[in-house]
Amino acid sequence: MAVRVAGDELPCEVVSHLMSFLPLRDRISASATCRQWYEASRAPHLHAREVVLVHTSRAIKDLCPEAVVHPDTLEVEPVWPPPPFQNFCFRELEVRTTGEMRHFWPRFGRRILRLSLQNCEVSEKAFNDILVQCPNLRYLHLSGCNELYMSGKVLESCQGTLRLQALDELQLTNTRYISDCIFNRFVALAPNLRRVALLGCNITCSSAVFGRFYPEPRAQQLRNQLAQGVIPVDVAAANVFTFENVLGVLSVRKVISLGVGVTSLAFDNLNDLCQRLNSVRALDLRKCFQLVKGLNRVADAFSATLTDLDLSDCSFLTSADLRHLGKLTALHRLNLNGCKNVDGEVAHELRNLSKLELLDLSNNERVLGPILSQAMAAMTQLKHLYLNRLALLDSDSLLQIVKQAPPLITLEMAGCVLPLIDAVLAVVCTRHTTIKRLNLANCPFVTDAGLTGLSENPELECPPAYQNTLMDVLPHCGVSLGSKAERQIVYEAKRKKQLAVHLTPLKEAMLQQGICNLTALSSLDLSNCSRVSDLSVRNVFRFNQLRFLSLERNCQITDSSIQSLVMHCPSIEELNLQDCGQLTNLGVSYLSHLQRLRELNLNGCDFLGDASLEALMTSKGPLRNVSLQRCSKLTPNAVNIFCNWLSHSINWSMPQNKQQSWCMPPPPPHLPSFTDADC
Repeated sequence: MAVRVAGDELPCEVVSHLMSFLPLRDRISASATCRQWYEASRAPHLHAREVVLVHTSRAIKDLCPEAVVHPDTLEVEPVWPPPPFQNFCFRELEVRTTGEMRHFWPRFGRRILRLSLQNCEVSEKAFNDILVQCPNLRYLHLSGCNELYMSGKVLESCQGTLRLQALDELQLTNTRYISDCIFNRFVALAPNLRRVALLGCNITCSSAVFGRFYPEPRAQQLRNQLAQGVIPVDVAAANVFTFENVLGVLSVRKVISLGVGVTSLAFDNLNDLCQRLNSVRALDLRKCFQLVKGLNRVADAFSATLTDLDLSDCSFLTSADLRHLGKLTALHRLNLNGCKNVDGEVAHELRNLSKLELLDLSNNERVLGPILSQAMAAMTQLKHLYLNRLALLDSDSLLQIVKQAPPLITLEMAGCVLPLIDAVLAVVCTRHTTIKRLNLANCPFVTDAGLTGLSENPELECPPAYQNTLMDVLPHCGVSLGSKAERQIVYEAKRKKQLAVHLTPLKEAMLQQGICNLTALSSLDLSNCSRVSDLSVRNVFRFNQLRFLSLERNCQITDSSIQSLVMHCPSIEELNLQDCGQLTNLGVSYLSHLQRLRELNLNGCDFLGDASLEALMTSKGPLRNVSLQRCSKLTPNAVNIFCNWLSHSINWSMPQNKQQSWCMPPPPPHLPSFTDADC
């Protein structure tokens, strides 16, 4: 006999466990059901991976509301308890402990586990007070914040009085003013520090410079204190940041993860690192352009222990040196993005990495597909594969790679210009049904036939007549230039018409093949796939978990595609429709029904008018960021009204001349993000 239990009768622990399988927006909705579910939604483990991004003073006011006193009755409205947020990221903001933030740190300080300050203005006194009020801090990230280090006295008043016992990870990145003394103060505060990242810091790797700032009596004092397990603060230099001091201090803490990318690290420094930091399990050496050799020492020192290695953009590492990567049999994640000398022999050595879970070979000019496909068969644990912009990769090799690879979670093939990409996509949709992230940006040969799974159907194979000249296809036309572009236009039109004829009787069968098989898909990038049209979007886009979708520069996407997306992809949070020139106000009105839409890019949609903004203002979702650059039919008055409606700023520009040419806006500056959290 089945027993039915009402939702409010379930134990709070059970409800909290069920909520752990829901995304953030669904948990917010569920928490409004009843008081018990509200309490269950505040369980700390549900918020362990959520990061609150604070970049405006308004966000501070929302997090710390003031008590409201009614002037007539003098009654004080109770302030709600603080939300259970544990991770905060402050970006390009003046961080203080007074003024607007005077209530923030007492309210959240003891709850904060991860704190990131990116390009913020913060004084030494304010920073010291913040650390005092965050005793349970586990992760501290300071990017930029150069004014904090300029005087050289940061944390000087905290020595001996402040201890961050829980601090496990420290990231001091993109700064020019850090010194040995300042770095040692940070490390001295954290007796249990195990992970350190110094990406983009001005580290002096020369032994001659170290000898100049540390004459022999002073250098001996430094070595003696390190040998005794004491972090030297008084002896450390205040005017230079040396790699020798970094190695000595981190050897005392026995760190397991070290990031020294974007520095002047050379072969001799890498040799010293292998000798003195034998406890390292993760090593980040990205963009170390002076590193031309030394991987043989890394392979010998960490052959059975190193699990993470990042060599992205180390373009001067030779092929002979990269072959030693095959000795690192314990590797779980390997990043070779931009290593120009990854050739067939290096790919052959990768077959020894049977424990590899993530492999990035993007932007390599010498990777040979046949050898890589053979190595792929040995990587039985692989989950994330990045093959963006591989110049020498042919269609047959890519087909064998996706056949040999185990079921993947992430697959990126951006910039693939192979004509048989549809056949590759057919294998992906049948073999890798666990994929959550698929990137096919700038793949011009991806077509509706590949997305619908009909590319291998012999009944839909295009007849040879499609390849003839325009005069053969349209004999009634009296004038023809006979160009390749004309033949291609006619070929695509005929193919699209043929697919449309077969789609209706095969519609039910198509739902069991093609991209519809990727039921777990949460991110799909089809930017600049100009051959993708309404046919595939209307018929096979059925993704209940899809959160990110990019159809940028797909000129065949129309309002009917948007209507279908709203109906069959209800979880979309970020949508990129830039330069989809056939979209009109009707299509934008459909978007107002997406209940989770947060970010929308409509740049270059020139047919949009003021009616589209009026439709967006009726949106049922938490719309926060809208980009409307190069939408020349929008009027300033309508945009001003729309800006007032939005809770955040809108990215919009009004063209002075509709005939002027527009260029793409520059990308935002790179800001390091949390390693394990979702910003």
